[in-house]
Amino acid sequence: MIAYGKEAWSAAILFGEIARAVLQAAGSIARRVRARNRQCEQASATYDPLRLLDDRTLRDLGFHRSEIMSVAVELAGEAARARGRRSVSRSFWR
Repeated sequence: MIAYGKEAWSAAILFGEIARAVLQAAGSIARRVRARNRQCEQASATYDPLRLLDDRTLRDLGFHRSEIMSVAVELAGEAARARGRRSVSRSFWR
């Protein structure tokens, strides 16, 4: 049965509200996916050159080879800073 009058208008408004909510949710998901992809690209752009460095250069930069991934994801904003800063003792420079 076809609805006329107020019922049709109410159904159209309800459908419009549902459609708007669905589109807003889809847009929100798309923005999160895009942001996540951007973070992954940034992490990869950091990780790839760091893994090519030798151990001495990495040590001069202040971290060990095992920390490269951690550094990359921290710089990309994917993870909270998990590594503590190390202070270099004077005996290191002698």
